[in-house]
Amino acid sequence: MDDTNDFDEETFLRDHFEASEFRGRLENPSSSQTILNRTCGDQVTLDLLIKDKTIQDAAFEAQGCIISQAATSILCEFIQGQSIGQLKQFDAPSMLKQIRIPLSPRRMQCGLLAFQALKQILYLLDESQPNSTPVD
Repeated sequence: MDDTNDFDEETFLRDHFEASEFRGRLENPSSSQTILNRTCGDQVTLDLLIKDKTIQDAAFEAQGCIISQAATSILCEFIQGQSIGQLKQFDAPSMLKQIRIPLSPRRMQCGLLAFQALKQILYLLDESQPNSTPVD
């Protein structure tokens, strides 16, 4: 059995955990959301800079396991340059594919923490948009 692929995927996860490219907070984010996983105590704050309905920049602060922190870095890298419309179509199974390693149901919560923050930001953006249909 070839374990090379498993090693590559674990290295990918570890590299994102150790990466500093997206760590920290944006100075003037368009939107920010903090999510806490009450089960394990992991916490993620996701900051986004949105211009022309496109993610121009993303940053995060995270406390918790390697999976939640690496997944947040992976998400930040993935969403750079994506439109809000594209991200509305981005779903949990797609996020789990970005992580590249199978996760147990309990670990899926960790892997989806930043995804939940993103979806809450998108929901709040929708809520803040004025209704385009006239009211009689």
